[in-house]
Amino acid sequence: MSTTSSTNLNTHTPSIKPLTAPPETPIGDGNSPINSLTNPRFVWKQAMVTDLDTIYHLSTIIHPDYPEDIAVYINRLELYPEGCFILIDTHCVERTDSVIFEKSDEKSTTSPIIHPHIVGYCLSHPWDAESAPPLDTILDTLPKLEQLDSNNELTKTNPWYYLHDCAISPLVRNTDGGKSCIELLKKNAKCKGFEVFSLTSVNNSAKYWENRGFCPVSPQNLSPLMREKLLSYGEDAVFMKMDL
Repeated sequence: MSTTSSTNLNTHTPSIKPLTAPPETPIGDGNSPINSLTNPRFVWKQAMVTDLDTIYHLSTIIHPDYPEDIAVYINRLELYPEGCFILIDTHCVERTDSVIFEKSDEKSTTSPIIHPHIVGYCLSHPWDAESAPPLDTILDTLPKLEQLDSNNELTKTNPWYYLHDCAISPLVRNTDGGKSCIELLKKNAKCKGFEVFSLTSVNNSAKYWENRGFCPVSPQNLSPLMREKLLSYGEDAVFMKMDL
């Protein structure tokens, strides 16, 4: 039985807290890179709540045809912070002043803080096997690797590890940011005990992900519900997986 639940933003609008909270403590000391690229100028680091404005801003630039509410990004960071990372350009000086960009919410009075040293991000988390959340959806819970059965004993539930989003600025795509992101997430997922890594490719990007070890899952092997979910990502969406 599924241990997850979700709410589509078409029918539910959560209250969004202004992103003015102090930085949260990430894995490690928050300053050291978690993973370096071939080019040492760019490093992946744990994402924090103060990065969310920039993450959302990048998402509107990099894939405007697949919009998600900022509440989705807040939700993923709250539910599974250890699966959220940002790509840092170490040659770009961090600044703390506000850079205002146009937001769809005209009632918002909080100016977003955009950090130009953040040039990419990825969001990932556990999810049910052979499934993916619909696009632009708030999740209430995430599946666990083990849960208590009717005899009050721990049993494995075998959820998959799901890459919700990986986006890198067009200005730095000549780096190996995408490849190093996958290697970072694979290592973390395997260490936690996940056996399968999955994602939903969009915008005709299946070949890109195949080159990084993912294999397409035939629509005939998906449940009717999963095939319906894929429609929320567009006609060219492909569900893909990789054994860890």
